[in-house]
Amino acid sequence: MRRSLHEVQEIDRYINKELNSGQRILFQAKMILSPGLRIMVADQQKVYMVITRFARNEQRKKLENIYNQLMQEPAFNREVTSIFS
Repeated sequence: MRRSLHEVQEIDRYINKELNSGQRILFQAKMILSPGLRIMVADQQKVYMVITRFARNEQRKKLENIYNQLMQEPAFNREVTSIFS
């Protein structure tokens, strides 16, 4: 396996808390010794945050579409309106 791919997988395991305590301490020591590794970890965490936000926004859009479709049904609209009025 290529070294960079191995590093990415190790970073993934670190971020996702899949390393045991010894592995985690060793990885943290590697980050102290390697500013490049620290940057890679920070960048990968940012990528995960962006992906998570994008996924949440997509889910929100889907739910809004479902809600709008349901609210066009008169019986559903009446029921929801009566509950939250």
